[in-house]
Amino acid sequence: MYAGARWWRLDIHAHSPASFDYGGLEGKANEELKPSFKEWIKAYIEAGVDGIVVTGHNSHTGVDPAREALAQLREEDHDLPPFVIFPGLELTASGGYHVLGIFAPEADAEIVNKVLNLCAYSGTRGDSDETANKTVLDAAKAIVAEGGICVPAHADQSRGVFSMDPRELHALGSVDSVIAVEVIDDANLGKAHQWGWVPVLGSDAHHLTTEGCPEGHEANAPGTHLTLVKAEKLDLQGLRLALTDPTESVRRFRSGDEDPNRVEHGYINRLSVVHGEATEEYRFGPWMNCLIGGRGVGKSTLVELIRLALGRSHELAGTVAEDLKRFEPTADGSRRWWDEATRIIVDYTRNDQLFRVTWSGNAPESSVLELQEGSSWQLQSGRIFDRIPIRVFSQKQIYELATSPQSFLTILDDMPTVEKSAWDEEYELLELSFIGERNKLRKLRAEADKTDRIRGQLEEVQGRLKHLAELRATPQYQELSATEERIRDAGAAERQA
Repeated sequence: MYAGARWWRLDIHAHSPASFDYGGLEGKANEELKPSFKEWIKAYIEAGVDGIVVTGHNSHTGVDPAREALAQLREEDHDLPPFVIFPGLELTASGGYHVLGIFAPEADAEIVNKVLNLCAYSGTRGDSDETANKTVLDAAKAIVAEGGICVPAHADQSRGVFSMDPRELHALGSVDSVIAVEVIDDANLGKAHQWGWVPVLGSDAHHLTTEGCPEGHEANAPGTHLTLVKAEKLDLQGLRLALTDPTESVRRFRSGDEDPNRVEHGYINRLSVVHGEATEEYRFGPWMNCLIGGRGVGKSTLVELIRLALGRSHELAGTVAEDLKRFEPTADGSRRWWDEATRIIVDYTRNDQLFRVTWSGNAPESSVLELQEGSSWQLQSGRIFDRIPIRVFSQKQIYELATSPQSFLTILDDMPTVEKSAWDEEYELLELSFIGERNKLRKLRAEADKTDRIRGQLEEVQGRLKHLAELRATPQYQELSATEERIRDAGAAERQA
């Protein structure tokens, strides 16, 4: 669950098995077997819907059975996701126009009967063809008087208010009783804006699955057509506040549309601190990680604890580093804020993965990084400030950075999108490769110098051999050779004698 506001999936027009036409064609009684209320509620929960408005035709009969079914499902499954049931109705006003009434989840189902009586509905409860004796404008005022929200149903379709007499429509648009309208076709959104109404969307589903819908009709089922409401809590007040800021807080949604609760950026979910006798927990949301409080309540302390846990104390410099030395992992015992029993836990979500960083005072220079896999935590490798790329800036640090002309470039270098670590690693590899090539060059140059020296020696020997060959060609050398031959022959004869 998020802290703060999030987008809730609400079906503002949900027909229950109590509706006479559920399981068949709208407006036509269906005598076939219908699903149980437990099956009906479960279908919405499994479709990822957070809440429904039970809008029976001129009736409240589906509200309490829906609540009982939800209670039974929760007893059977304690891990059932949160699910909100708003009591409501689809009233057929005079002229046959359909109007939705939405009331607070805690309201008694009898509030629907009261509105029906105020609108002078005397027909059969659950019948959509019989009409009240009050106009759409009267019905809107009655719903608002009982604390509800009035939403004209499928305004651009059959029995919708866009087909009203222009004078009646103008009268309806000139009052504050109607602030939203259900619009089915996107092409008709401009008509809602013309009257200052917020366009919303409900399923008006009469079947559990799209396969059960008759041919020729839009396939509506739990989760196919919804209104997304951005609020801290899914209740009537949250819905009412969202409708006052529709651009930022209300979206019409069909299955297959992008889920606005899915975020691409990483964010801190929770910060937990155990220090001395105190244990405190702080939760954050993906769209606003902020701490609000008066001076001296500990906002800066929490910032420094996050820095300490994520291994970013080395980023402090200058006077700021000296002022915050008590939060450093190497601080001595007389000055440090923490002790050996202090523990800091940071939960961080990135790419739909939940990480947990645990820092403890008995091992202050290294934190433990874990990744949640199912119901267990798996130990992770790597540097924490790489796996969890969060930059931490205190007010003093920002002031200090403002005095350094290179500080902004340093911040840019540390941004995850810049991937400075990858650049540093590539630079180191290139530097090592360059040094290796330089060593090879030195070796080749040394070998080249040796080759040149040997070549010189060879040339000198070749010169001597040439000179010797020239001497052998002279008459003197020939005479010397003949004389040596005679001497050898004389020696041999002497030895023979």
